[in-house]
Amino acid sequence: MAVTLHGVLWVCSFAVLMSCGASQGDSCSVVPSRQRMGFYNITCACKQSLLQVIDNVDSLTIDRSECQSRIALDISWKGLEEGIGPRSIFFIGAQILLMPPPPQPWKSSISRIKFERCIFEYLPQDAFAGLTNLTELRFVNNYIGNISSKSIFNLPNLVTIEFSGNDIFEINSMAIGSLPRLTELAFVNSNIKNVRKNALFNLKTPGLPTNSDCPEIDIRISSPRDERMMNDVMGRHLETVENLPLPEIGARLHFYHNNISLMEQFAITSDMFSFMIFYGNNVSYLANGAFQLEMSNQCEISAAMVVGNYFSNVRPGALAFVQGRPGNSHAIYFVMTNNTFEHVADKGFLFHPSINVYSLADNKFVCNCTFFQWLRRPANTTRQQKFETDLRTSATCDYNSISIETFTSSCTYADFTPTFIPTETPIADDGSYTTEYVVVTLPDGKPMVSSAATFTVPLRKNIIMCFAMMVMKFLIR
Repeated sequence: MAVTLHGVLWVCSFAVLMSCGASQGDSCSVVPSRQRMGFYNITCACKQSLLQVIDNVDSLTIDRSECQSRIALDISWKGLEEGIGPRSIFFIGAQILLMPPPPQPWKSSISRIKFERCIFEYLPQDAFAGLTNLTELRFVNNYIGNISSKSIFNLPNLVTIEFSGNDIFEINSMAIGSLPRLTELAFVNSNIKNVRKNALFNLKTPGLPTNSDCPEIDIRISSPRDERMMNDVMGRHLETVENLPLPEIGARLHFYHNNISLMEQFAITSDMFSFMIFYGNNVSYLANGAFQLEMSNQCEISAAMVVGNYFSNVRPGALAFVQGRPGNSHAIYFVMTNNTFEHVADKGFLFHPSINVYSLADNKFVCNCTFFQWLRRPANTTRQQKFETDLRTSATCDYNSISIETFTSSCTYADFTPTFIPTETPIADDGSYTTEYVVVTLPDGKPMVSSAATFTVPLRKNIIMCFAMMVMKFLIR
């Protein structure tokens, strides 16, 4: 699309192309594209404007990393596409404010967007609405306050989403969803405070074709910290489970080396993924049914792998809703190896009967008798008893390599009685403090734990109660 000076000035009214009052010497850089013959790449830095007519723009880069001014860029996707029409757009070092989309559709050109070292107070609802050709969305080394409900939503051709090296305060309910072609969702080296219930919601994809028509999907992750691990994944195995082939075909969910404070119940709800790898993460609180994943793969096996993580608090049935789709023709495997666990609640290691638990080897535990609630009562089924026996016989204490079986043999039943550890989201909308004791009822309808109760105590009353207990302890001394 030809861009006149007048058109660029109109785009600049949205603060997209920096200072519109720049002189002729402050023109953006325009060079031929190496990827597409007859197309051009445009780069605009501080105080630069596009001062010429450009046809066939392949990529637009807006780099504010060296700017003294930190005025936010008000991004209008419609303005960018009608004014310049790039296929790819990259924002570097900018403070970003995404404008609400207009109600009328427009002809979309952008297929790739990347934000690097940018600041978002929040990602608003419908942040990328109207970008019907968008296939790739990447966030690298950004600060993101909140990802709002329906922020990355209803994008018919989006294939890849990557969050790498970001600081994210909160991913709200239904933040990411209605993405029928999504095949790669990755969170890498990021700090995430809260992943709310149904944050990744209803991620469905049409069934893949069978046999020779099954497509291959490559892993493309920006700068993974553990290259050896990444190579092992590309080679279809991890060192700890090298006899288990990993899927090459199907939708993938990746969590690599993240710090996550809280994953709420049903934080991820999807029936589209064939492959999940949860590797090297530090998770403070993993709620009941944090992963509600119905896994399937029409082309080969599916696998959920929980490897090399540190879990501070695992609640009842945290992994119990990772399951296989009924009627799936290929096996679904589950692997949980080389993790370190602190507090694991009673029924914390429940596994759905539809999956094949392939390996539970070489896990470590912080050895405190009160942290072994999952050993307090015998498992309900022979299958579950076998899993807990495998865990107990293969696991060791994290600090001295004493076997868990040896350590827990000295614990009494009273030792297993837990000290209550509350959730990290105690304050509800009404200012109350909610403590939830969860029942785990598997999706096949067979309850594996008895009923649950929810207790709500006014926040001020709760504070008074805690203060009273502290005074009583002081007086007893």
